[in-house]
Amino acid sequence: MVFLSPITIIGNVLVLVSVLLDPFKNIRCAPSCYIIFNLALADLLVGALAYPLSSFSFIYFAINNKEIEAFLFLIVFVTVILSVGVSNISLIALSIDRLIAIKTPLQYASRVTKEE
Repeated sequence: MVFLSPITIIGNVLVLVSVLLDPFKNIRCAPSCYIIFNLALADLLVGALAYPLSSFSFIYFAINNKEIEAFLFLIVFVTVILSVGVSNISLIALSIDRLIAIKTPLQYASRVTKEE
């Protein structure tokens, strides 16, 4: 987790910056762009919060041979579960979006975009 954290942070920051700074607005016109942005943001939280907190707690309790303190364990557990859960929900939404795009390619734009 310690080695994956910087890779996760750098990769997801690059995805977020590429979506936000798209000069011709080609990326942002796709309906699935918002799901990809949400997934990158959730994975950024996983890399920035969940990996360091869980690895710190595992190393701390392994070195000190202490029992797991309930409050610290609860903070780490809730952070990991929430961030990984949001990431998984984003993956499910992206999978459903791609399934709709593959199953009904001609009706995809009218089903997914908003009516104006």
